[in-house]
Amino acid sequence: MGGVGKTALAVHVAHLVAGAYGDGQLHVNLRGSEPRPLEPGEVLARFLRALGVDNRAVPDDVVERAALYRSRLADRRVLVVLDNAASEEQIRPLLPGAATCAVLVTGRARLTGIEGAHRIDLDVFELGNALRLLGRISGSKRVEVEHSDAAEIVRLCGGLPLAVRIAGARLTARPGWRPPGS
Repeated sequence: MGGVGKTALAVHVAHLVAGAYGDGQLHVNLRGSEPRPLEPGEVLARFLRALGVDNRAVPDDVVERAALYRSRLADRRVLVVLDNAASEEQIRPLLPGAATCAVLVTGRARLTGIEGAHRIDLDVFELGNALRLLGRISGSKRVEVEHSDAAEIVRLCGGLPLAVRIAGARLTARPGWRPPGS
């Protein structure tokens, strides 16, 4: 589901494990939920340039790009973050062949065809977690004092972390605001 925190979690994890991947990280938004997701060949070209391959040396063929990409990663410790994936077909060419690399993939669709993947399903926040997030953004004191109003905001947001973050940011910018009906 959109807004549940897939990207935020992936970025957070990438920061936490950065020390284990000393040769770097590659991040891309694959635009899987948009009408025109990125093509694997385009992503491979971007990654190859990021890995130091001159633009003129990037092969035209997607299979050749994938082979060059995997050979560039063969002796490196790199974390690859593939955000907002549309399908297995989109990400399969982007998977490194080296055991020293790791991949984080986010997407709205369950990508069950990727061998060896560990899946984590995210859901909307329960009331307590959503209130804590709202408090971190707009001030925990305000959430405590205006508890029923804060709970109503969370309810109106459907517990979606992104919606709660946006509401919290708006509350911070406008301290006099109150939820509808209060």
